[in-house]
Amino acid sequence: MQQSNSRRPRRSAAETRSIVLDAAVSWIEESGSSSLKVSDIARSSGVSEVLIYRYFSDRQGLLTAALVELWERYMVHPIADMRQIVADLPNEAFTPELLANLAVQPNSERAKKSRWARLQVLAASPENPELSAMIRASQSRSNDEHESLIELIRLKMPGTHLTSPRMMRMLNNSVIFGFVEEDLVDDPISNEEFRDFLIMFYHRTLEPLVD
Repeated sequence: MQQSNSRRPRRSAAETRSIVLDAAVSWIEESGSSSLKVSDIARSSGVSEVLIYRYFSDRQGLLTAALVELWERYMVHPIADMRQIVADLPNEAFTPELLANLAVQPNSERAKKSRWARLQVLAASPENPELSAMIRASQSRSNDEHESLIELIRLKMPGTHLTSPRMMRMLNNSVIFGFVEEDLVDDPISNEEFRDFLIMFYHRTLEPLVD
């Protein structure tokens, strides 16, 4: 009687590398970057240390790749996702209230994780030239995506004035850093307060153009 082959199909190198990277990113999210060890990542990912070293030269190589992935997930991908949402919405739907609703709620778990991820990466960058260079390139892409999103919103709201995409992008980034400090206080600004502020801000910023 012929036995069926029940062995799992072999993973590709790209799949294995992705599994290791996901495990490293999860570790940093939960425990921080300083405590990351290759042995721990091998255990959590189910990939041997020997194989991990085949894809990442050493602990520093794995840490750098994981921090860049963390940055991309929280700083670049969400902007691209939001741009697609905005592109699919009809022009007449765009109001200050809609824009405020599209904004990330500052006290959501994802927003807090995003702030924590940014601090983790920036804190590690000064002592890691490779990471610093990769984040600089990633941030340039993020800036382009961000300004493209703002420009798309401007096109969706013809006849109104909105400050330059560069300035809006800087203001948005400044708000993100501002909420890092709010995380440290007992009575942080609530999602509702932030939404009300945004509605007021957009009502005053999105003024009709005057010939």
